[in-house]
Amino acid sequence: MQTFGNVKIIAANDAAAWQALARSFPVITRFNPLLGFFQSDGGGYRFNPTANVWLVAEHAGTVDAARQRAAREMSILIALMFATAKKPGHFLKSGADPVNRVLQISDIAADGTNTVQFGSIVELLPPLLHDLHFDAAILTDVDAWFRKRASTPSKAGRASVAASFYHHGLMADDLERFVHLFVVMDALFGIPYQVGQKIKEGALAVFSGDIAWEDRATKLYNLRNAIVHGDISALQDWAGRDAYYSLFKAKPENDVITLATTSLLRFFDIP
Repeated sequence: MQTFGNVKIIAANDAAAWQALARSFPVITRFNPLLGFFQSDGGGYRFNPTANVWLVAEHAGTVDAARQRAAREMSILIALMFATAKKPGHFLKSGADPVNRVLQISDIAADGTNTVQFGSIVELLPPLLHDLHFDAAILTDVDAWFRKRASTPSKAGRASVAASFYHHGLMADDLERFVHLFVVMDALFGIPYQVGQKIKEGALAVFSGDIAWEDRATKLYNLRNAIVHGDISALQDWAGRDAYYSLFKAKPENDVITLATTSLLRFFDIP
């Protein structure tokens, strides 16, 4: 079991971790994490597909509020795992449905029982073409990011919002993905009435003074403006697309992934 902020990653075969959960939520003994099956009096409920690991979060509040808080925290963790893995294929999706199911358990009631609900949470994982493999080195880097967030409260809010929008980018496609990923830059560096300038300065800091990335960020900001101000409704319609590729030998939709990913990961290291 590993903990990132308020979210735990528990392997399906980690018997000790599931037993520890059961001490606070006895009804969890009805859940078989290896099969993704919860045994109920009326039969049972099976998660499909099942998983080798499960995300677990604990929150106080109403059913909806607890679910929303858990969803946001899980989304941030997933965003950091994808960003740290740095595999472009993570943005390639299949036609399957996203993963969005949840098992929600209440505190122990006066009669010693827990209430159990099955339902939907936000779409947490995109339907990918390939299985995900996050090794120990990736999880170590993710843990380091969460530790920096905890020790840098002045930056924590911006970083959390940016990670949330990075997750939105994972779930979206094409133009919507570009917008969400560019909002990552806005969340990290933007200041009212100075958004473009501050994003350019942020990119320069993130890429250690590489003026080429300062120039890329400026042009990507121009593309962002063309989208949000109603000039275009498709990335291919941007008037500066050919010139961008000619100059940088890259597509803007790929560069915005690199820009958002690198900025999110290096944000706490910028003075």
